[in-house]
Amino acid sequence: MNKQTYTLTPGYFVLLDTSSGSGGVHYEREYQQELQINDGLGVAREFRTVKTVDHVELCKRGDAIVACARHLLRKHGSYTSLGYVASSDKLAELETELHKLREEAAAFNRQARLQRCGRRVRVGIVPIEIRIDNEAAAIEIARSIRDTLELLHERLAAHELQKADVMLKTKCKNLERLVPGGILKFSVRDAVTCAKAAVTALRKANRKNAKAEDKDPELDLVAIESAIGMFTDFDAGDGLAEVA
Repeated sequence: MNKQTYTLTPGYFVLLDTSSGSGGVHYEREYQQELQINDGLGVAREFRTVKTVDHVELCKRGDAIVACARHLLRKHGSYTSLGYVASSDKLAELETELHKLREEAAAFNRQARLQRCGRRVRVGIVPIEIRIDNEAAAIEIARSIRDTLELLHERLAAHELQKADVMLKTKCKNLERLVPGGILKFSVRDAVTCAKAAVTALRKANRKNAKAEDKDPELDLVAIESAIGMFTDFDAGDGLAEVA
């Protein structure tokens, strides 16, 4: 048996998300009544909640700025259980786009202050470089790739079109960037291509005028299963996966 080793590429960073929006919205909860449940062994309390927004338009704009920052994180980074991870070149691109967004956030905060809106937004990340000899990080990233592919396979096998489509656009979008090269990178790329074909088949089956032979497609998910197998033994102790 050949053994293919998953190794970290120099110049990769975990991106800690520090973007946030707060203020301008206040909630007041007023107690209403208490009901006995479960033959008097439990209680259910009822409350009335009042939401107050001091400036609807500005609060929406502030939330949109934070949402844009999170979108840029997904655009340039790759999802892992450690957080989003990006190479040094993608980090530079991200920082360039975030710089413009930080200026927009600063202008927003000044306007909110002038219009007596309590909403304040912050845009930022804290990049932390991953050492190439960090075996725990390598194993965790490999496990994240496997877990993502397993969940994608599960949703496709259950014909959950919308959930699978969302995964392809988010968690799977830059998945192959986490793999330096070789057969592992090819397997991940092939798995994502396979998933896109399966989503297309499911979308075709869901059309109102779908032909009878298209309504219950037999999805070919072998490439996804093969990629999962490549990453199955990474957390077994030596960080290696066996390749036939």
